[in-house]
Parts: sequence; structure tokens; C-alpha cells
Amino acid sequence: MGWDALPIIISAVSASGLITLAVVAKKQMEKAERVRNMQAYALVLEQLGEEQEREARRYVIKQFPKGKKTLDDLPDSERIKVENVLMSFDRIGFLVSKKLYPANYIADFIGLPILRCWDKLSAYVQQRRQDDERDTQVKSTYAQYFEALVEIVRQYFKETGRISA
Repeated sequence: MGWDALPIIISAVSASGLITLAVVAKKQMEKAERVRNMQAYALVLEQLGEEQEREARRYVIKQFPKGKKTLDDLPDSERIKVENVLMSFDRIGFLVSKKLYPANYIADFIGLPILRCWDKLSAYVQQRRQDDERDTQVKSTYAQYFEALVEIVRQYFKETGRISA
């Protein structure tokens, strides 16, 4: 082998070094993404576990009348609880629908309260959408991600045998 092969050898060594660097960089990026995801998961779980959030869900599940279509007659403290539940589950539904948070994590952790809250609040949400559309002539998206989350949880429960079809 003569000096003619030297550029080929140098190119091959350089290429293998670049490939190794690329593999290491990819692994570091994947690890950083896992860390970011874990931080996001922790924030959601922390929010769901806060006393104010739990109290709001408890109010909706135990005291909010099923089929109620307005919040106008509620005291501010109760209206705020209902709105907190709606917005909290809507934000989580957004994250799940955009595949930023695994649906099975949410379904396993808080799926039943999601279904119970939707059962109580769905009539209000439907009425609110109708009112918004009447007032604005634009299709309302109020709590659309909460509703999508409910369907995701139901589907997950069916797939895992927690509820029947």
C-alpha cells in the first residue's frame, strides 16, 4: 500500500469519527428530551395534586348538579371551581391531543375523575358553546380538548378492560 491510499484512510477515519459524534449527539438529545418530558409530567401531576385543584374536582363531582346549563346563579367561589376544572382538563387534553403527554399516564392517574367531571359539566359546556356561537357567529371551541380527553380516556378504558364497550 502506497502513499496514494493515505487520503482514503484519512477520509475513512474522519467519517467514522463523525458517525460516532452523531450517534453520541443523538443520544444526548434523546436524554435531554426525556428530562424535559419528565419535568412536564411532574408539573402536570403537581398541578393536579394541589389542594385547590382537588377541592374544585370534589365540588364538581359531588355537588354540581348534572345537566346544569348555566353558572350565572352560582356564588363566585363555586363558579371559579367549575371554571378551574374545565380549564385544567382542557389544558391537559390539549397536551395529550398534541402528543406532548402520554394519554395512558393521564387515564391511569386521573381518568375516572375526568369522566365523572365531564358527566356533570357536559350540559353546561354544550350550552356555553351554543351561546358563544349565537353571540359570535363562529363555531365555539370551548373545552374542546377536555371533551377530546374524555373520548381518549374512554377508549383507553375500553382497550384495557376497565369499562365495557
